[in-house]
Amino acid sequence: MSDALISRALSEIPVAIGVILALALVVVTARRPAVGCALFALLVPLTTGLGRGTIIPVFRPNEALLMMLIAGIILYRLRRPEPRALSFLDVAVGSFALGTVVIAALVLFVSSPAQLKDLDNLRNVLAPLQLLAIYLVFSRTDLSSRSVARILNLTMVASVIVGLVAVAQLFDLFGIRELMSSYYPPQPLPAWDHVYRPASTLGHFSSVGAFGTINFILALALATNRHPAFNKAWLSVVMVVNLAALVASLTWAPLFVLPIVIAVVVWQGRRVPRELGVALAALSLALLLAWPFVSAHFQLFSPDLATTAAPPGASYGEAPGAALVRLSESLVVALVVALAVVGAMMRLRIRHWDIAVAALALAPFL
Repeated sequence: MSDALISRALSEIPVAIGVILALALVVVTARRPAVGCALFALLVPLTTGLGRGTIIPVFRPNEALLMMLIAGIILYRLRRPEPRALSFLDVAVGSFALGTVVIAALVLFVSSPAQLKDLDNLRNVLAPLQLLAIYLVFSRTDLSSRSVARILNLTMVASVIVGLVAVAQLFDLFGIRELMSSYYPPQPLPAWDHVYRPASTLGHFSSVGAFGTINFILALALATNRHPAFNKAWLSVVMVVNLAALVASLTWAPLFVLPIVIAVVVWQGRRVPRELGVALAALSLALLLAWPFVSAHFQLFSPDLATTAAPPGASYGEAPGAALVRLSESLVVALVVALAVVGAMMRLRIRHWDIAVAALALAPFL
């Protein structure tokens, strides 16, 4: 009996630790919202891939972090109310998020009403509301230049960790694939897709590619503008690791868009930073080292395999309406990248940077 009680008590330790940390985040955010936002930007990319109910019952850790951050901001505003008028951007982001939810819900209601009763489908439909919640939190939080620099540095720290884990997973260094799968359950893939693609701590390989792209653009924009709050060597490391993560994710859409975005950043900054040359050399090396995985992935889409690899009716196992949600997520990625670049060009003018920070903090949810 005593052994059973001890075993049960030990099993509840992770939950107790999670609850304590969540309450601590609420208290810290209620006292210093900028610190809460910085912790949120660091922790979300590192916990997004954790399974539902692993630390906090019912919720994923990243969902719980968002709720705790919102709770802290509400407590802060109860003590210091500061009404703000709606801006055009508020209306645009709100319309996008709410419109996506309404359209996805209508598609399910018309095509298969019973699917709306499924909790997982409902979560997919309501996912764009996270965009709206994070945007409102960051855009309504007063951030000094130092706070913004701290948040962006922590975001890039998280991206480096995510990128290094992804690269290690691709080559299965030190048996990291098995270790990570114990805590970060991999997403199911179709039977015909046999090429391994690392999900790192984000839960899906496409998120690794998107997150790496966004943080590479952020570091490139900061290096182009020579902002004194960011070390040049550090920005080079961020750019190199995130490009390596992009290659490791075997997600090619962001890689095809990179030349356009790089050209925009360089044109806006009127200079080509030295760090860009280092990053592009690292990209070439990453493609060379990962070529066996790259070629295997491209073979999946060759004409010879197109009819044999995928059986009739094969799919990725997506629920009805998931394709629409995935399209909306792609649009959000485009929005995030655009806002990040615009924010970087504004050289830490707070009213523009809060938008960029909100967008960057959103990325791991996609």
